Amino acid sequence: MTEQHFAYERTIPTGDNYFCHAAARIIPQRVASLTEEDRSALLAAIEAASAALHHGDYFRIPIVGRLAAGMAPI
Repeated sequence: MTEQHFAYERTIPTGDNYFCHAAARIIPQRVASLTEEDRSALLAAIEAASAALHHGDYFRIPIVGRLAAGMAPI
């Protein structure tokens, strides 16, 4: 059994569609039905909730993952 830990930081410009794309992966039907005005409001709400990640003109998004691999005995 092996395990690898991955961690890096993604830099996203303020106003980028990154957050809307992330929401669309989680709740695709709801995001697909939004008007352009509602999408803008969603982006503003997510950016406001992510204020701690905001640094100047960018958001610094921590990305963390673990990859485990192993073999079962035959």
